[in-house]
Amino acid sequence: MDSMNQPKPVAGGSQSYLLTNTAIRAQEERRLRFQAEALFPLELTHLRQTGLRDQLRILELGCGTGEFLAQILDVFPGSQLWGMDRNERLLEKARERLPKGTWLFGDLHDEHTLETLFATFEPDFILIRYVLQHMSGEDARSVLRSVRRLKPRSCRVIAIDACDSELRFEPPSPALDSLSRKKIELQKSRGGDRTIGSRLATLFSEAGFEQIQQHRVVFDTTRIGWSAFEAVFLPIFLSALGESPSTEDLLLKQAAERWFETERDQPGALAAFSTYHVDGI
Repeated sequence: MDSMNQPKPVAGGSQSYLLTNTAIRAQEERRLRFQAEALFPLELTHLRQTGLRDQLRILELGCGTGEFLAQILDVFPGSQLWGMDRNERLLEKARERLPKGTWLFGDLHDEHTLETLFATFEPDFILIRYVLQHMSGEDARSVLRSVRRLKPRSCRVIAIDACDSELRFEPPSPALDSLSRKKIELQKSRGGDRTIGSRLATLFSEAGFEQIQQHRVVFDTTRIGWSAFEAVFLPIFLSALGESPSTEDLLLKQAAERWFETERDQPGALAAFSTYHVDGI
């Protein structure tokens, strides 16, 4: 089952993460691969604590290129994996990356699609990873309510998302701080929220989930290395500059890149990015 009659996505109001530009989408596909490879080992610790194990049916909503599910399959080879995304181009990459998976085109705001998907697949675990940040708080709450109401009763839902207000750079980098603020504002203007991670537990509670657990997970240069941190996170910050950056923006870009180049070998230097893992039934 490669599609459910190719449903037309239902707009949730957000214009965040549309990836309509071919070059930007290709860059993001590469970044998603780096992100999955770098962050999965630390995320796996918390996923195991929620009960994730082999021989389960695992569904990822907003699966992108399938890189994260590919990491899961390496550790749990008996898993049945399904992924849904609203971007058909990313799904094409997922089918190439992981032919064993089942990849569906659909939108999280479409309750009929969710109901059909849950009834067909009957997942044991639902993953929503770095997806809710591309919605407003109200849209995220609405999606979580639908997922809780429509999912199988014993299915556990796990959401992972960022909180950019907790970024840390030592020594301080005015350029990276400025880029972070620009990214937060840009995503907000497009209907998203890059600080939503710290509010996930509240959103889960308001959506009616029970047995809610929260873990704060920090990815920093001492844990994943400087090269991985730069490959995963610097493109996110630089995406705030858009496709036609001004001279001032280009200077910010140069200063940010120079910070990574000069600080990576300095004692005590650090870059840190906070995420929140929240799960419930």
